Amino acid sequence: MAMKSPQAQINPNVLQWARKALGYSAEVLSSKLKIKPDVYQKWEQGQQFPSFAQLKKIADVLKRPSSIFFLRFVPQDFPIPSDFRVLDETEIPQLAPKTLLEIRKAQRKRQLAIDLMGELEEELIEFTDSANLRSDIPKLAQHYRKLFGIDKFEDAGWQSEWQALGVWKAGIESLGILVLQASLESLDEMRGLAIYNKNFPIILLNTKDSPRGKMFSLLHEFCHLLLRKSGIGNIDPNWQTKGKVNPVEVFCNEFAGECLVPANKLKSFVSSKGLDPATVATDKGLRAIVNMFQASWDVALRRLLEEQYISLSAYRSRRKEMLEAFARKAKTKSSGPVPIEQRALAYNGDTFTSIVLAGYDQQRLTSADLVDYLGVSYKHLDKVRNSLVRKVRGA
Repeated sequence: MAMKSPQAQINPNVLQWARKALGYSAEVLSSKLKIKPDVYQKWEQGQQFPSFAQLKKIADVLKRPSSIFFLRFVPQDFPIPSDFRVLDETEIPQLAPKTLLEIRKAQRKRQLAIDLMGELEEELIEFTDSANLRSDIPKLAQHYRKLFGIDKFEDAGWQSEWQALGVWKAGIESLGILVLQASLESLDEMRGLAIYNKNFPIILLNTKDSPRGKMFSLLHEFCHLLLRKSGIGNIDPNWQTKGKVNPVEVFCNEFAGECLVPANKLKSFVSSKGLDPATVATDKGLRAIVNMFQASWDVALRRLLEEQYISLSAYRSRRKEMLEAFARKAKTKSSGPVPIEQRALAYNGDTFTSIVLAGYDQQRLTSADLVDYLGVSYKHLDKVRNSLVRKVRGA
């Protein structure tokens, strides 16, 4: 008679918590585990227990250490920020498990950064900048454009959209904000989110977005932090729900638009190029605005509407044409592989990467820790370090 495999007497409440934290239903998880739904239900009800082999699979699927399922009490997890795209919380869509996992990873990086700063006996930067919904948006935007030296680059001419994204990102990180990126489920689900904390607040961007799209999301989420409101940012600048507009999203969109394409500079530029209502929204006119400010075509078109250069009907017509053109282009567009060191810096941000490298240099971290925290193999760490040094030097 075959011996029965020993059972892992886990806490069923922890199992249920871990499942729900990734947004899986009991049916979906049982399918992933390749067991019958009624067997899994008995695990969650504490009527039966999985084998240790099954527990390992549970841990792999739910991205948790096996040991956590033996805890006596359900642990406290990082909170998921509110969804500011809707006004009624019952309308909040369920985020994909992959997205929920990346949000958790971002919050873990923040905690690691705080712990390492303590180990290194470094003082934490406190994010003190703030705004409210009555703030003067043009003045607020001009303050940060001046602080980050945006006019200098614009007047000299941006070298590329990547340079522009890098300058905005470096400026925001200089305020003590962790700007991270992750490959999220899709742009339709989420372009970015902000998690406010006094120390190391987080902005998480979707790597699937374009550089100019990331710039808008970056500034939109930065505005969320200024308002002290954690949240998942807007997908569409025209987002509405049941005829109502979320005032936080409207404010953040206007701030991002004004940062990228200030009304006064837009007026001067349109005048200097001799553009008029008949030509300003043509491909040639929009291309000139995009190249000048390195804002997306969508943002450029929106700013022309907001500053009354074009009518609402013209805006809607041109935007429809552009979206159709971009959809056709996306089917044929291909891009080469991103160098590992660039990808590591993009995902982890300059601030987090610098803190982890400092922890390793001062023997507060092992090489295994270093590889785990930055998500790259040890042989690529010198490339990551050198790439970071070049960025700091402005090379």
